[in-house]
Amino acid sequence: MEKKERTLELLEVIAGRVGCGFLSDLHQSWELPYVQHVIRGMDVQEYDLPEWTDAVKYITGEIREFETAEQAAEYLREYTLYKR
Repeated sequence: MEKKERTLELLEVIAGRVGCGFLSDLHQSWELPYVQHVIRGMDVQEYDLPEWTDAVKYITGEIREFETAEQAAEYLREYTLYKR
């Protein structure tokens, strides 16, 4: 499957759709529900695994490994700030 042409990186797209004034706003805990809502509406396959992995690291501060872009996106969709 060939990727569609695009000009914005994944994090820029998420920040824009959330309405963040700055990319660094994606780190803010109050933005997480909005970030997750945006990700639920995205076509995960438009971005590759390294971009999704970078997004997980940037948004959560966690270094994780995934086998697919879908796994990384799902991790972000289900991520919680409060670990049990």
